[in-house]
Amino acid sequence: MSLRYRALIFDMDGTLFNTEPLHRRAWREVFGRFNITFSDEEIIRFNGSSPLDVARALIHSKECHLDPSEIAAQKKLAVERMFAEEKIGKLPAADLVRYYAGQCPIALGTGSGADTASVLLARFDFLACFNAIVSADDVAKHKPSPDTFLRCAKLINVAPAECVVFEDSALGIQAAANAGMDVIDVNGKTSDMLFQFIRQVNL
Repeated sequence: MSLRYRALIFDMDGTLFNTEPLHRRAWREVFGRFNITFSDEEIIRFNGSSPLDVARALIHSKECHLDPSEIAAQKKLAVERMFAEEKIGKLPAADLVRYYAGQCPIALGTGSGADTASVLLARFDFLACFNAIVSADDVAKHKPSPDTFLRCAKLINVAPAECVVFEDSALGIQAAANAGMDVIDVNGKTSDMLFQFIRQVNL
């Protein structure tokens, strides 16, 4: 692990905001229109993937003949409606974004599309906190490919080895490792624990 980082990179869903349950609800709502059901476990394993990749995987798992692009588009509308209407909680890593914004380069690397990310970040007034935002629309290969995080590093002009990633999903953690970056699994960690880690590496 690096003794000092120059930049912080954050995932969004499940890392900054407790939105994964809404994503699952949106997928179930859309597939429910075709009388297709999924358990939480069937959807959770794709956390971190792009909407189109998730749509393809879920369609394949049920061996049904649906258009992945159309399913992903319907899910986008459903989850953005939920983001506007439902109560959403911030997670501990969000405190780091607020605190370090303006003190060091901060990037967001999310598997959500650009519009969906903007809706959520605007709701919490987080858009201005990031020096760069990379969404599923900005890369051809998604998590666990390193492309999302490598593009983040390029946009903020910091070497990958000098970045640390905060992630919650297995695919995202693997993507950070594939990018040659240290990664912090935020699951089960409090705000104090995350701040303590940053202080230890003397960012």
